Amino acid sequence: MYRTFLKAANKAVPSTLQRQCYLRQRIRRQFEAFKGEKDPVKIYEWELRAKNTLSFMETASQRRGIENDIIKNLVETEYYRARFNKKSPFGNHKLKPEVRKLHNQADQDLELVIGLLNKELNLCL
Repeated sequence: MYRTFLKAANKAVPSTLQRQCYLRQRIRRQFEAFKGEKDPVKIYEWELRAKNTLSFMETASQRRGIENDIIKNLVETEYYRARFNKKSPFGNHKLKPEVRKLHNQADQDLELVIGLLNKELNLCL
């Protein structure tokens, strides 16, 4: 199933290898989260989410609609998150505690939005 996900991801984001790499990292995280799951109900739920995600990515690869925009934006946020984690633009500067808290909160808010998207559409992005 993992290879099927990778093929669908490569079709959904065909433009650059860098974009495909970040989508691949996101998919890998989802597979690792359910790697050792033994509960049959949770396994069934995850398989259903996986099928929905595959059809979502196939739709994103076939037409340039909202599905494609969601995938592209997800990949771009992964890119900027990795870039920020590698070298923060504020790393050498002293920031006010309020500003630092705001930057830390932004990442949590992004994960919350992605989690709500996954829950609402029954996906595992």
